[in-house]
Amino acid sequence: MKETGKTLLNDLFNLGDQATQIGYNLKNETKDYIKGKVESLISEMDLVTREEMEAWNERFVKLEEENSELKKKLTKLEKKTPKKETN
Repeated sequence: MKETGKTLLNDLFNLGDQATQIGYNLKNETKDYIKGKVESLISEMDLVTREEMEAWNERFVKLEEENSELKKKLTKLEKKTPKKETN
């Protein structure tokens, strides 16, 4: 009878171990599936990379600086230019 109890406990332990392994494998497969779907959806979108965004930001900053300088020059020129009177 003791052998039957040990065998039953061993079988239950093995069953629990197998269930844990199945759960672990299912988790990993689900994670990989979802990750693949998300990557697929993102690749279909028209998104820019981080490097492209940083390059655009740098260009934008330079253009803002140039625009500011041009505004200052325009203001100076407007001050120097005599105003015409209109009738």
